[in-house]
Amino acid sequence: MSRSDDTLFETKFNVQLDDGVVTLPLQVKRWAEKRGDGFGAFVLAFVVPWLEEVWVKVKTKQTMRDVDRQAEDLVSSWESEQEPMMSPTFSEKTDPENPFGVSELRLTHNFVEKKSEK
Repeated sequence: MSRSDDTLFETKFNVQLDDGVVTLPLQVKRWAEKRGDGFGAFVLAFVVPWLEEVWVKVKTKQTMRDVDRQAEDLVSSWESEQEPMMSPTFSEKTDPENPFGVSELRLTHNFVEKKSEK
């Protein structure tokens, strides 16, 4: 018994190559493929592409909002860390032999002192 297309066995299966997250467009696509009728074909042809576009826009907005929140948190943590570092230290040394009374004025910052200590 020979067949014209030389196919002995045929099966259909789905392979998911992402990180295991099943998105809404993917769920709808799988549901429409399993259905296999005219309504499923309509959903695959028109609804799934539209749903993918909408889903991508929504997820992009959510991600960008989360990135903005994380950036604000990071900037506020940097500012809170840098406030003590940026406070200057004033020092003066008086010399009785100098006719003006002050021989040395010094203005230093914590980050300069830490760098010079290394």
